Amino acid sequence: FGAPIMPPISNLSTVRHHIQEKNPFRLRMSESNDSESLSTPLDKPALAVVDFISLVVFAGVGKASHAPDGSLDIAAVLTTALPFLLAWFTTSPLTGVYVSDSDG
Repeated sequence: FGAPIMPPISNLSTVRHHIQEKNPFRLRMSESNDSESLSTPLDKPALAVVDFISLVVFAGVGKASHAPDGSLDIAAVLTTALPFLLAWFTTSPLTGVYVSDSDG
């Protein structure tokens, strides 16, 4: 019912502009030499380490809360954390989590 019709998109710049207008999360890309490059966890390694530790602790708390005796098995914690880590670090370039402050 009354869904807006999107105009044809001809290039990446138009796509990025449209996404930034419509997306509250504001996908961000750093620009260098007129080419677009995505930010990666390597752009802010200290923040990436904090994110890694936080996700492993999150998995550990979850595993401990579901264990009958509250014990932790580090292999089980890492196995549980793996999908969260993979999802976080593979989507972070698209969401602009690690864009440096100078990139806007």
